[in-house]
Amino acid sequence: MSLQDLRVIGLIQARMGSTRLPGKVLADIEGLPMLGHVIRRLQRVRHCDRVVVIVPPHDIPILAPVVVRDGVQCLAPPVPEWDLAARHYWAAQFCRADIILRVPSDNPCIDPAAIEMMLDAWQHEGQLWDNLHQRQLWTNLQPVNGSGWPDGFGAEVYSLNILEKLHLEAEGQDREHPHLSLVRTGRVKTIPCPPEWCAPELRFDVDTAEDLARIRALFATLGPDFTLAAAIPVMRRLCEMQIDETP
Repeated sequence: MSLQDLRVIGLIQARMGSTRLPGKVLADIEGLPMLGHVIRRLQRVRHCDRVVVIVPPHDIPILAPVVVRDGVQCLAPPVPEWDLAARHYWAAQFCRADIILRVPSDNPCIDPAAIEMMLDAWQHEGQLWDNLHQRQLWTNLQPVNGSGWPDGFGAEVYSLNILEKLHLEAEGQDREHPHLSLVRTGRVKTIPCPPEWCAPELRFDVDTAEDLARIRALFATLGPDFTLAAAIPVMRRLCEMQIDETP
């Protein structure tokens, strides 16, 4: 059993209601909304058969027109906005997914090669077919197991079996952050960051106006298709500078 035999769906969770930086998913970065950069980078991931954006129902009128420009479907599962366990499970069933590749919409710098490394490790080292039935998560999220990855390049790989269990059993905060219960109980695997990419002190996700200013400067310097290796030295320089924080 290999990834070629399975339906791998890339899910991007997006919403307009960020508390720290409202509407950030539509923030312009070099002429393209931040969400558009995430979509286009995820579309380049080998083994990812389809990319879908999942949003709260009330955000469909705003986000769907942006999403369809990249030839991607926008789904609004009929669940509470905070219930990501239900939202992802609903979307996985709708798309008939075997495997879900989850990426946040505020990570416009994800590197397809880094995600492919994780998928390959999951397949070859993690005994893929067993993982389809066991309840564990694979991720390269920066805080997990001291992996060394920069923040903002993370992705998570779930089987439909894992999502179903989380949907049926998760409570409280675990419904808003489905990976927490798996991390807490040790049901998570990761891949160490290659030494040349190891920079856990750097952040490439967008939570604040300051983050957005740095990411805009990064894209202005490198263009839209940069790699993680190219981004690290530039981000180090930007972190030492005073960047205009105007959204």
